Amino acid sequence: DPRAVYRDPVIRGAKPMRPRLQTHRLALAAALLCPAPIAAQEWASDPNSVVYMLYQNYGPGGAGMAAPKFRDFLTTETKALMERGQTGTGAITELDADPFCDCQDWESIEVRAVLLTFDTADNATATASIADPVDGKKPRSIVFRLRKTVAGWRVDDVGPEGGWSLRGVIEPKPKGTPHGR
Repeated sequence: DPRAVYRDPVIRGAKPMRPRLQTHRLALAAALLCPAPIAAQEWASDPNSVVYMLYQNYGPGGAGMAAPKFRDFLTTETKALMERGQTGTGAITELDADPFCDCQDWESIEVRAVLLTFDTADNATATASIADPVDGKKPRSIVFRLRKTVAGWRVDDVGPEGGWSLRGVIEPKPKGTPHGR
């Protein structure tokens, strides 16, 4: 209706409103009520960005795997496995170290480089070279197995190069199977 009427409970009475103004107000209201997730999760469109964004939870003041949105970076299957292994405090009992840095203290972790290889159109491997200048150890490599999901790229598995992996540790195993493989 070109002569739409705007009624505001605070402002008594009614005033005619132009249709174009009404459309803009509706669009503004919709934008405020339903913020677009695209800007918040642009990182999910690129596997390299997933790795770099994930490491923003590490370093001074970071919470590592305990960060509130940390699990957004993981596939649904990996999240479920992690939740199965959690204690009441949120710790995963099977883990002796954080698989994203192969360490227990991450306050000074620095990402030096990330090498990305696409295994298929929906699977990629990223190797992050990280260093901790405080502990004086040489840089180490962390290998990420990434999978493209309907929500974008997510981490399916992670662990130090040539060593154990997160899923290798937390997945249920038949009796007699070595731990972490």
